Amino acid sequence: MAVIVVYLNMGGIIFWLLEGMQDENYTAEGKKNWTYLNSVYFCAVTQTTIGYGDMFPTYWASRLFNVFFIFTGLALVGFAIGTLGSLVSSWSELVATDYIKKGLVDKGLSVCRSLAR
Repeated sequence: MAVIVVYLNMGGIIFWLLEGMQDENYTAEGKKNWTYLNSVYFCAVTQTTIGYGDMFPTYWASRLFNVFFIFTGLALVGFAIGTLGSLVSSWSELVATDYIKKGLVDKGLSVCRSLAR
């Protein structure tokens, strides 16, 4: 999970540099649309494939980076989810083995059988 947080922050910095530092990206109130936090928000929304459409890259360099960012991010998120699933599976196997060694499974089954009668 830390890798994904670092990845989103790196993407936020790059999008902030590509989009936020441009003079044309000021709103009517004089505030920049692409602040660092807004850039990280854009990265998170893009990586979760939600895509609200409230922010989007306007320059060719940031659009090109966005394509690279999406494909590498999806692979990274897929890898992280697979790793997390493997950890949960290993943990549940250890817990089940521990319950069997302590005889808790047999006791639980006998209680369930007596309740079913």
